[in-house]
Amino acid sequence: MAEVTLLNTSDNIKLARQVRDLNQKKDASVEVRFSVDYREIHFSGEIIYLPQEVTLLKEFTIVEGELVTLRGESCILDRNRAKTVNVHLDSELVAEINAIRDYIALNKNRAKNITSGEGTQHEILLEMLRRGIDKMKDDLGLE
Repeated sequence: MAEVTLLNTSDNIKLARQVRDLNQKKDASVEVRFSVDYREIHFSGEIIYLPQEVTLLKEFTIVEGELVTLRGESCILDRNRAKTVNVHLDSELVAEINAIRDYIALNKNRAKNITSGEGTQHEILLEMLRRGIDKMKDDLGLE
């Protein structure tokens, strides 16, 4: 979840309204709330669009997420949001992946979406990545 705060001043209240209106216009679901002592205005959501003047303020603080520019507009994105990565594989690696796919297709105890023999390279890579991450977590004692 992305989260942004602004100090609660009369000028920043106007900017907070601009942030709220911009996100409503973009159909971005953003929660707006005040801190317990009303000193800060908090915004949270999967994506938070920001008017350009908001990003320049010293009162502006990113609590969670990262500031990026999408199509010329500033926004805060959740760091944990899924990202698309294009990977170009050499022919030897593609051959290995195909061999793994064939092996998994023969082994009926594997993941259901791959056992049909119709698992795509994308599915195979995802399964290998998931298993690698699980193994790393086990080795490091995480989760």
